[in-house]
Amino acid sequence: FAKTYVHRAGRTARAGRSGRAITLLKSGQVGQFLKMRQLMQDPQRVGDMNVDMGPVRDAIPVYKRCVVALRRVLEAEEDGDLSKTEQ
Repeated sequence: FAKTYVHRAGRTARAGRSGRAITLLKSGQVGQFLKMRQLMQDPQRVGDMNVDMGPVRDAIPVYKRCVVALRRVLEAEEDGDLSKTEQ
């Protein structure tokens, strides 16, 4: 997962430009994330920051609906009801 994380985070800075990726974690995910971070080439580049939880709380219902929709799409792909997109 570390390689995928670095790749996805790296997509925030393209063509030599700087960028910032933000990863939101639930408290139960922090330990796993810290272990994964140690596998990265330069783990200290990933830092902690405080986030105003108001906007995050407001986004939770939308996030949950998106997860449900994604789960349905993945199930449809597995069942052959939807063709997988080509990369």
